[in-house]
Amino acid sequence: MIEAEPMTTEPSTINEKQTVLLGLIAEEPIHAYGLEDKIRSRYMTEWTAIGFSSIYRVLGQLEDIGLIDSHLEHEGQGATRKVFTINDRGRSALANAVLALLGDVRPLNNPFQVGLAFLVHAPRQQVVEQLRRRTAELERWVRELSVLANQPCADPPLSKRLILDHAMRHLRVEQEFLDEALRLVAEKEEAP
Repeated sequence: MIEAEPMTTEPSTINEKQTVLLGLIAEEPIHAYGLEDKIRSRYMTEWTAIGFSSIYRVLGQLEDIGLIDSHLEHEGQGATRKVFTINDRGRSALANAVLALLGDVRPLNNPFQVGLAFLVHAPRQQVVEQLRRRTAELERWVRELSVLANQPCADPPLSKRLILDHAMRHLRVEQEFLDEALRLVAEKEEAP
């Protein structure tokens, strides 16, 4: 559901962590513990660099730049909590950030590639073992994502489907690559 018109004249000035929290706050007024629960239940730390330790800092940033508002709520005998809501300026910034992130194509910068670049400097059998371990780990992730895809989730259905499909396709392509890499390393091993 798209609610805010993006401001096309102003580039997005919020970072990925700010976008994540702003997006969650846009769904409903929420306190920091609620954000933590949403992040955990949606496995968001698997696909974005948001950590529980940074939630309060990022909330402070969003409030300081005027994209969210807050008020204190007291529930029964419990503690008073600060509840955050998105404002119009925040909705516009969120829309701009979403559009910027959807169009942001970056070169692959993965430590795995550094290992590939210099794998000839490691014992070949240990290279094969590591590639097999990586293959097994990818298979585990695919199984976990398959289970997650069939569980109810607080994400809007289209978002959940697209995020999981994107991740699964990347993992499957890497599995294909690893199969080929293992074959090439094994051939090299057998060559005189």
